[in-house]
Amino acid sequence: MKKILFLFTLLPLCALAQPKWMKKAQKALVTLRVVQQTGDTLWVPAFYVDAQGTVVAPLKPLMRARKAWVENAAGRREVSELAGFNTTYDICRLTTTGKAKVTPLTIGRPLEKGARAWLMPDGQEDEVTQVEAAGDKNYYTLKQPASFTLTGQPLMDDEGRVTGILQNPVRAQGAPNYALDIRLAMELSITAINANASDLRTCLIPRRLPDTEDQARSFLYLVNTTPEQRLQYARRFTERYPRANAGYVLIAQTQASMEQYAEAFATYEEALKKDITDPDEILYARSQALYDALTQGLPVPENWTSDQALSDIRAAKGRNPLPVYTLQEARILFAQKQYAEANDRFLSLTQTNLRTPDLFIYAAQCQEKMGLSADTILCMNDSAVAMFTPPYPAEAAGYFWLRAMRRKDAGKTRPAILDLNVYEHLMRDRLDDNFYYQRMQLEAACRMLPQALNDIDKAIGFSPDKALFHLERAILLYRAGETEQAIEGCRRTLELDAAFPDAHRIWGICLIAQGKKAEAREQLQKAIDMGDEPARTVLNEMDK
Repeated sequence: MKKILFLFTLLPLCALAQPKWMKKAQKALVTLRVVQQTGDTLWVPAFYVDAQGTVVAPLKPLMRARKAWVENAAGRREVSELAGFNTTYDICRLTTTGKAKVTPLTIGRPLEKGARAWLMPDGQEDEVTQVEAAGDKNYYTLKQPASFTLTGQPLMDDEGRVTGILQNPVRAQGAPNYALDIRLAMELSITAINANASDLRTCLIPRRLPDTEDQARSFLYLVNTTPEQRLQYARRFTERYPRANAGYVLIAQTQASMEQYAEAFATYEEALKKDITDPDEILYARSQALYDALTQGLPVPENWTSDQALSDIRAAKGRNPLPVYTLQEARILFAQKQYAEANDRFLSLTQTNLRTPDLFIYAAQCQEKMGLSADTILCMNDSAVAMFTPPYPAEAAGYFWLRAMRRKDAGKTRPAILDLNVYEHLMRDRLDDNFYYQRMQLEAACRMLPQALNDIDKAIGFSPDKALFHLERAILLYRAGETEQAIEGCRRTLELDAAFPDAHRIWGICLIAQGKKAEAREQLQKAIDMGDEPARTVLNEMDK
């Protein structure tokens, strides 16, 4: 009887040992339920930290999340945004929406070593045995043995304020509990830099836009997500920054990528009717969108025309005469076959900060379409190459190649070979059979037979089964007086391609040079039978 009386006497004392604030604090505790993309549902503890329904929770369950919500006795609230995260400490802050009542915890001050602390959800008393640095915040070691069931729960001080979040314990027998400073969780944010954190690329919970316009704008173009989510981000951006054009441009670009061309055009129109800070950028963006779609042959509506693109860019230039707008105008004019005007625009840009070798190449293309002389066009290629100085960088290679082809067209064969020599030096191990074949032809035209033979051998090294290369080698050997080797080249050509009349003709010419007219006649007749008229001319000359 005395023992029973003692127990009844002790119970009220235990109840009094639990802090008065405990019941209210427990109302801030919620369960975070996460639906994975596999369809599985995970759950972890979380807790409210402000009256708007922001919660702090472990991050890992959200890594492959499709959707999530929080719930407690007061009801359910949907997770609408990931407001910040830290993968190192497995912690995040989430925004929630819904009608359920929110009872948040108050943020407390940092704890010191030896301070008393309370473990939620049951109000177990504990003690801070060590305080370490976690950046400029604290990382607490507690006295009680670790419990995995406490991960994600708040650590409270004597006044009922949250000071930390309990961490996943070390997997060692007898290890203590650990808690991370709540201040770190409250300062977590989304930035343009962490927008594409590798650990969260498969998380479909939308991120919160960064807090500044510049960061938010960068975030829009850096975040890697679905077109539907990109539209959500862009629309939220326009709601927050209605005078900024970046949101409207991204909405329209995303709509166009989804082949919603009418909607994209309407978005540009809507933006132009608003009090946008830089309307010229909207006009430029629409001009680009129209031009890109038309040059790619996409199935766009009738109002997506090159005339509209030209009108837009000229209107943009009227508001703000930027060189990049002139470049866009020049491209549209070229696409419209207005080559003289396009040429003038490209050349005018060579006097601006946009001066690049490409401008001279564009002008050369215009002049070619205008029918100007090869020498005049070559001047443009000379100007492009002149923008580089020795030792030439790798990016100069393409310009030397283009000038070599222009020099070839202008009959300047040896200078063309010199350009190809520079190209070879710059490209080194990135050369192919076409390069050596092209240079071989020029060398052969200049009677540089040893060099030409060397290049055709390299071309054959790349493509040993290409009949044309073996025939070209045979022709070079014939010109070098090596008729027997030339005939072997013709045989190899026909082994690779029996329907190659040129090989029979060259074979016949080699036999003529050897004085074997009967055999030559046989080879020439085979070429004639295959429709090779030059072989008939050779045969007639032989019979005279």
